[in-house]
Amino acid sequence: MKKAYIAVPVIAVLIIAVFAVLSAAGGRGGRSAAGDDTATKELRQNDYRGGIMRTQAVGRLVLSSVEDMKSGNAEIRTESPNTYWDSEGWQDFVMNFMSTPLITDTSLFNEEETDWQTVTSRIFEVENSFTKTDGSGSLVSRYPSMTITRNEKDDYTILSGQTEKWAADGVTLSGSGEWTILYDCDKDWCKALLTVDTGDGRLPGVTLRLFEYRRLDEDHYAIQTETERLLVVLAPAEADTDIRERTVSEFYYSRLSGNARSTFKAYELLPETGEWGTYSEDAAEKNALYASYPFLNENGDFFSRYGKSDSVFLINPDESGRASEALIGKIKDWVFEDASLRQAFAYRDGVLCVTTYNKLSERYERFTFYREGASEGDIRAVEDIVRTDGLNFDGTVLPSGSGGNAGPEPVPGGQTEEPPAVTEVPAVTESPAVTEAPAVTKAPAGMPPEG
Repeated sequence: MKKAYIAVPVIAVLIIAVFAVLSAAGGRGGRSAAGDDTATKELRQNDYRGGIMRTQAVGRLVLSSVEDMKSGNAEIRTESPNTYWDSEGWQDFVMNFMSTPLITDTSLFNEEETDWQTVTSRIFEVENSFTKTDGSGSLVSRYPSMTITRNEKDDYTILSGQTEKWAADGVTLSGSGEWTILYDCDKDWCKALLTVDTGDGRLPGVTLRLFEYRRLDEDHYAIQTETERLLVVLAPAEADTDIRERTVSEFYYSRLSGNARSTFKAYELLPETGEWGTYSEDAAEKNALYASYPFLNENGDFFSRYGKSDSVFLINPDESGRASEALIGKIKDWVFEDASLRQAFAYRDGVLCVTTYNKLSERYERFTFYREGASEGDIRAVEDIVRTDGLNFDGTVLPSGSGGNAGPEPVPGGQTEEPPAVTEVPAVTESPAVTEAPAVTKAPAGMPPEG
């Protein structure tokens, strides 16, 4: 199928409020009737934009549930080591909850607009990773040579077209960015990736950002970013109930520490000598290459973040069309699979258990909230979902590969500000070609079918 390309002009554009992406913590109050109609239409769209809107709706339900438990409508378990989850800890959770830039950066891709030019132009009318403010305060393109491609329906690619530095958890890479945006209209699945092409053909693209949304059925949703995993179970409701009006029955959430993941699968050394003592120069060169980049494996996964190999879509689906108990159990285990966590939440049966790392005391602290009527058995069962004795905030030591290079030390705190450079990878100099874009084809609206 012919691909559609568009070159991005460097021009000043205005921010159009109606297309601003909804905040993950925003409410529905104060919207006009027209706004309600637009939001409801987008929420039901069977395309990537619709998936983003459903992701944000589920996220708001989770935040509302946590706030409701924390705000005084629940008892606090006095047997906890600390009986009060302070406001700074709460704000840290809110600020980092589903905060990957990919959600905002890719939220406007859809199959409902009248033409491809309209879709792409709106990307530069809001603040995101592709725009910056010029001297007059107007938004302009951050990447003059950037291209946006509609490969086919529900499949898009963005190329930055220029080399820059990318800082992540103590490592600085130099290269060009590639954004991949995908949607499965049969299952209501979204996936977006940001990979950095270092320009070294021996290395894979490095996955620095990740966003995945998987609707298991009408009541079960799994979401993943490069640092977070979330499983949400909604209470049963009528088939036509607006998802924004649903009630959370259970949810399970975790956020990585920013240090080396316990589940990171490092590059495995190749044997450099064969069965008959033959020396393999290719194996030796490859071993030496990855010894220089111990934060990277052959799939392009990054040592402190989730990558392509960690996809929620790789967990075997249920053939019945609804989420089976076995599948839900697998995904709940997947949420808490890694041991290097900053935060872990479990909510079920009116009990909320918050496990969070305190960098001053250098230990995990637990805060348990429960509603009146929750039994001791219910409370213990939720607390036992996350065992603090199995967590390790500082992460694992990266393997040396070969040559005695132990790689970067784990970075305490998983900071979001730009960290110091550990290594730099060669730059890319070529920009992609640009051709004219044909009109986009319209996709049918409506709530996606069950996966």
